[in-house]
Amino acid sequence: MDPQCDNLSPREMICLAFAGEDCQTTYVVQLGDTCNGISSAYGVNTTILYLNNPQINEDCSNIYIGEVLCTTSLVEVPPAPGGSSSPTVVQPPPTVVPANPSGDSGSDDDNFPWCN
Repeated sequence: MDPQCDNLSPREMICLAFAGEDCQTTYVVQLGDTCNGISSAYGVNTTILYLNNPQINEDCSNIYIGEVLCTTSLVEVPPAPGGSSSPTVVQPPPTVVPANPSGDSGSDDDNFPWCN
């Protein structure tokens, strides 16, 4: 793979993690999913869900069908390396289907996410 990633072929598999250092409990996002619903189903509070999946935005409106989320109850994502201000945000492919097109968080609680 070249540095620009422009020589990847459709359906080509690549490894983006190291064995033993990746989340072992995952969930594949389905149509209608919300962060609160996923958190509830896996018994994980939303703070941990967001920490393990830093690509999720504040209102959970950017999860998409087929996205794999870490659903472990422990923080599995290491902090950003020294000198780095924040982890790189992963953007979904441009043709993905939002899991929750209405943007409803699945909760009446507007206090994000530390109050759940």
